[in-house]
Order: sequence, then structure tokens, then C-alpha cells
Amino acid sequence: MVSASQNPEVSAPASPTSPRFPVPDGHVLAEKLGAGRTAVVYRVVRKSDSHSRAAKFVHRLGDEEEVRKLTTQEYELLSSFKHSGIVEAYGLFCSASSMCLLLEFCEQGSLQRYLEQSGLFEERHALALFRQLLGAVDFLHQRRIVHRDIKPDNCLLTDGARELKLTDFNSAKVIGQGEGSAAMLSDRGTKDFAAPELLLGGLWNERVDIWASGLCLCFMLQGSHPWNSLQQAKKAFAAGCLPPVDWTCVEPNTADLLQSCLVVNPFNRPPAMKILNHGALQGSAIDVPLVATLRHDVEGRTRSKPRNLAQTYGALCSPGRRVSYHGYVSSQIASRKSQRRSVSLSEFSARRLREQRLELGRVQTA
Repeated sequence: MVSASQNPEVSAPASPTSPRFPVPDGHVLAEKLGAGRTAVVYRVVRKSDSHSRAAKFVHRLGDEEEVRKLTTQEYELLSSFKHSGIVEAYGLFCSASSMCLLLEFCEQGSLQRYLEQSGLFEERHALALFRQLLGAVDFLHQRRIVHRDIKPDNCLLTDGARELKLTDFNSAKVIGQGEGSAAMLSDRGTKDFAAPELLLGGLWNERVDIWASGLCLCFMLQGSHPWNSLQQAKKAFAAGCLPPVDWTCVEPNTADLLQSCLVVNPFNRPPAMKILNHGALQGSAIDVPLVATLRHDVEGRTRSKPRNLAQTYGALCSPGRRVSYHGYVSSQIASRKSQRRSVSLSEFSARRLREQRLELGRVQTA
């Protein structure tokens, strides 16, 4: 069990609001956000600045040492890195009967709930969110981490549903660590989003996250799985193929993207890094609409102020995989530096103004 003395970021709970839910010091309990078999999630508000956070209360402890261990591992894993597509962990608070994991709060809630309330996503919007999800998966896989439970309930939306963040790392596994790591331990996660190798009891690896991510994209576009019966699908999987699927409801390029994720043989299923280069995920056509203004300071130089694009995963975390406004300007500046050619301030300002106006025009007409 983690205690405050073992980790400076983990502290003892404040006086509990109820015996089951010890609210962290400096926070007040707000509304309930959701619940699972062993945990319930509330919104809590920090008193100092009224900032909202999500508090995951794990209350079924007792003799279930595994639950306590998994919660501790989830906090330690989340606090070991920071990524724009993954919820941030702020602290773990422990008592004899409960644990509270304090997490980043996402205003629009889960992908599942948002779709139930607002309906299906437009294809452009769904692809933009999927690229962020796949970017988070790529980040994890490069660190040999498998999420193992990617599903719409574990994909949270924020910033007006323009940003997606992966949550619930209770089932996550670091490949090569722990007893039985060579076999990736037992299967975990939701059966509806489980890859064929899991459903059929075969050996599996991090590519199970690719399959589940592809099904999440299907869910955003159709509100359901691409097949009607999981039992019938399992028969097709056993034969090494997908069940009959109607792909005509999406654009051909998007259909090809989905089929790239939903490859039955895990050894032929491409990694996240390769799928991020798929044609359906390239270009500014699927970016959140860019609102940009050009401002002049007192010295006559031009500054760009891109707003929404800078908040997406593609602009922040994968500049080498796509052409972004930031990447274009940065590459031009780097190119000028490499040429070691000195220019006057007026020449530099005029050239950069032309470049920025040109690129802004490309984005607005795309």
C-alpha cells in the first residue's frame, strides 16, 4: 500500500465526507460522474481556485489486495509520464477502506455518453479524435505499455469535444515487467472491444489496442460495432477473416483505415505509428477549424496566433508525421538558420509575413 511517507505525491486523506469516500484536502465533493464494479468517479472542486478534477474512489478493498495493488500501479504509471492524449494523475489518497485517485477532469465526459447525448460524429470530427487516440496509443506502445481496455467509456472528451484523452489504466501492463510477462499475463478489458486473439484464447501483444481503437472509430461513425453478433464474429475470426461488413456508409479512404486496424491476424495488424501515416489521417482537412489572426508588434514583425490547431494532438505531438502550420513556419526558420545568411530586420519581417499569409490562405481554403 502506498503511503505519504513512501511517496511525496501521495498523502493521507482528509476527514472523509462519508466512510467510503475520503475527499482529498482542499477539495469539495460535487456530482457523480460514473461508477464501475470496484470504483465510483465524482467531480471534486479545488477550494483555492474552483478548478475541477475527477476523483476515482476505489471502495471495494477489504481483503481484495489485488484491487489496492492495481490502483497503486495505475497511479504510478500515470504519474511516470505526461501526454496531451492521456489524463493526468495529480495524487493518490489512501485510507483503510478506500483509495482516491485524483485525475484530470474532462468536461464533455466519455465518448460513450457524448454520443448518446449528441448523436453520431461527422466523419471529419471522428477522424480528428481518432488520430488523437492513436497518437496516445503510439506514445504508450513506444514505451512498451499496453492499455488493454480501450473503449468509448475510457475515452474522455474536453475542449468542446475537440480533444480526446485516454483514461482508466487499471488494466494497463508494461511489457516485460512482472511475473509471467512473457505471455502478457491474463486477458483483461471489455469483451465487446477485445481483439480476436483475446476472444479465441491465443497469445497477444500490444496490437490488441489497435483493434480496440479501430472499433472506437466505428462507434463514433456508426454508434455500434461493424457486425451485429459477437458470437458470429468469433466464428469468422476463428476462420481467419472478418464477418461480412458494409463499408459503404463511410468514405473509401476511411473504410481502408478501419480495415487496417481490424486485421484478424495480430502479426499482420500494423502498429500505431504506421497507421498514423494513413492517407485518411493526413492533411488539414480533418483538423479542428483553425482560427488564426496576424498581429503586428511595435517593431513591425508579424506573429501568428493559431488557437484551436495548437490544442490537437497532431499539432503538439507529431509534427514529423503531418504538415502543420507550426511545422511549416519552424522548418522555414530552421532552413534560414542552416544557411547562415544574415538578413536585415525589415527583410526578415517582410519575408516571414509573406510565408505566414501564404500558409494561412492554404489552411482557410483547404
